[in-house]
Amino acid sequence: MTEPVQVTSNPGSHGLDSASDPGQVVVAPGVAQANNVILGAARGCRLVISPGVCLGCDVIVQAARGDLVIEPGAILGSGVLVVGRGLHWSARLHWIKQHAD
Repeated sequence: MTEPVQVTSNPGSHGLDSASDPGQVVVAPGVAQANNVILGAARGCRLVISPGVCLGCDVIVQAARGDLVIEPGAILGSGVLVVGRGLHWSARLHWIKQHAD
């Protein structure tokens, strides 16, 4: 059973300077998620969770200082913390998997 994702908007100064531009979180249909997932975006930033992404238990993803896109097929395992901008995790995780050891 899938539980709702907790979405936060951080009023911190990591985004653009406009106080009237809150962060935006976009979760596409078809995202698999476990319990206690927290998604957020700082003011002026955007977080996009693409279709086919899998978010494990206690995952926290926060867009800061720009847009952050988690691409289709990315798997963020239990307890993962991602904070930042401009990372396309499916490609990066594939590289890490190939070069592990």
